[in-house]
Amino acid sequence: MSTTADQLSYKRAVSITAIGFTIQAILAIVLLVYGSVGEDRAAFEGGLLVLVGLGVWTALMLVFHQHTLERREASEAAAYADSDASQSSVFEEGATDQLVHANRLGWLHKWVLPALGVALGGVYVLLGILFYMGNERRVDPETFVRPTESGWAIAIGVGVAVIGFVFARFVAGMAKQRIWSLLNGGAAASVGAAVVGLLIALAHFMSAAVGTDWLLRPLPRVIDVFMILIGAEMFLHFVLNLYKPRRAGEWLRPAFDSRVLAFIAAPDQLARSVSGAINYQFGFNVSSTWFYRLLSKSIAALSLVAALLIWLMTGLTVVRPDETGLLLTWGRLQGETLRPGLVRKLPAPFARVVTFTAEAVNEVHIGIQPDTIETARPLLWIADDDPGEAELLFIVQPARKDIYAAASTGARDVALLSGSVAVHYVVDDLQAYYRFAQDGPADNRERNRADLLSYVISGVARNVIARYSVDDLFGPERAAIADDIHHKVQKRLNGMSSGVHVIFAGISEISPNHDAASAFEAVVAADQEREALKERAAADRIKILSDAAGDVRRAELIVAALDELDRLRNSGATEDVLGAQEREVIDRILAAGGEAARTIAQARADRWRRHMGARSRAVRSEGQIASYTAAPAFYRIQAELDAWWAAAKESRVFIVPEGVSIAYDGTEIYQELSFQNPNEGSDSEN
Repeated sequence: MSTTADQLSYKRAVSITAIGFTIQAILAIVLLVYGSVGEDRAAFEGGLLVLVGLGVWTALMLVFHQHTLERREASEAAAYADSDASQSSVFEEGATDQLVHANRLGWLHKWVLPALGVALGGVYVLLGILFYMGNERRVDPETFVRPTESGWAIAIGVGVAVIGFVFARFVAGMAKQRIWSLLNGGAAASVGAAVVGLLIALAHFMSAAVGTDWLLRPLPRVIDVFMILIGAEMFLHFVLNLYKPRRAGEWLRPAFDSRVLAFIAAPDQLARSVSGAINYQFGFNVSSTWFYRLLSKSIAALSLVAALLIWLMTGLTVVRPDETGLLLTWGRLQGETLRPGLVRKLPAPFARVVTFTAEAVNEVHIGIQPDTIETARPLLWIADDDPGEAELLFIVQPARKDIYAAASTGARDVALLSGSVAVHYVVDDLQAYYRFAQDGPADNRERNRADLLSYVISGVARNVIARYSVDDLFGPERAAIADDIHHKVQKRLNGMSSGVHVIFAGISEISPNHDAASAFEAVVAADQEREALKERAAADRIKILSDAAGDVRRAELIVAALDELDRLRNSGATEDVLGAQEREVIDRILAAGGEAARTIAQARADRWRRHMGARSRAVRSEGQIASYTAAPAFYRIQAELDAWWAAAKESRVFIVPEGVSIAYDGTEIYQELSFQNPNEGSDSEN
């Protein structure tokens, strides 16, 4: 191909890349706007995936534009080489230095395109990992929020898929020409957008038509994994390009040119690869045989026939031996209940068979949920741990004694009990049961019916229990209450045409609420403490009486005598009678020999000691008066000397001659002798 023709081809490639950039940008904006407005996380993340693909189109546009400049430069260089000016020595070396665009083109292929492939791969991997970790709550069945605009999602997804795939096929067809081989990277970017659109449309169609969210719920994570795989493939291609041998003047395919997405954009290349693999395995050119050529020509029709047969097979359903079923055509019930066996119906999604376990016994527990075999434990009024939300308090009538007490004050009182009511039922009318409530989510279609049954049974059971008292629930009326619950629940369900037959209802557990159970334990503890205090008081009584009177029997006799003395005093008995009783009490105390006897003996001794002391002082006083009368002067001298003797009895007395000074501080015993002239001044008084 001539230089001018190459230049025109590269110009056309620049135009194609500009169109591809525009289409890719429009698809990305549409997905991002819908994902934000419709709160569709998968569409928003898919829009970011498509948006990153704009870097591929930008790089291809720059490279093809540089190829155009290089071809123009080469054409000018060839024209210059044919001119007379090229023969001049002045310009002989300057011509080779003017290949600026060729050098820049080599720099783009050697550095820019590999670096861009690594950068785009890093962006894909980083976004995929960040979004994958952040989508854990969104794909959880309990917290999953279904996008509301399913119609828009299907329309946008189909549009993005069709536009992206058609343009990718067009670009992939151009890339078969060697001069446009770089367009494979753009085809991969467009087919990536097509895959995202197809996944969004398929997930929302399955949710709207079939009623299943098995693809819609994890779709954000599917797109995250898709981004991670695209980025990982770019890194792998970059590493392989480093070790790939190349010929002079050959440009390597950039890392962002995905081989996997290229197969989707150009499936005929995959078919050729498969044909080559088959020829290699059989050892001859199988793809040249008439059968293979006929098969390859009819592969599309055969695929459609196979898909049609698979679709028609959805019109056959098997009801297993342990199940019964209902046939729904266009969402309406058809015929009677289906028995086990083969069932013929319209293909999906026009009809479907809903199956239920035949004669299965279902159970509803109201209140504290029963323990499993692994976690079973004794039923106690007080739990070892906090029951949390499992505890349900029933409002009941108070005990009879509380009712009488409340009636006397004119007050109205109720009681709270914690317990569990078990109700077992079977479905005897499948069609009525199916109409009882609408289907639940795809992962548990029976959840709405089970929840509604649980609410109805709970309300009836509470109303029944509320009419009985605490005495009835803890007493012999418990079985009658369970029968009443059975009857009322069945009557209520029959009135709602639920198709449910209750076979058992019973109160499996009843107790005061766990907060009140500690008060019951406090009563028992108080009784035990009262008995302990009584025993301690009895022991103290025995000890005190034994200490006071020697033993308990004698102490009781003394107490009886004291009681008799009090009775006599209160009755106004004479002094003789009272004195005789007091002597009897004292005699009994002294005969017992206890602490009281010792106290009385000590009191008598103290009385005699005081009496004799006072008497001796009186006698001494009489003697002193007689001595003073006989010799007053002698008595005063003797009394003064006795006073001095009493005052100085505990003191130190130093007898020294005149002129000797004594120094004594009261703590140390020492003496200091100082001789002094007696004629000196009066300041030497010490």
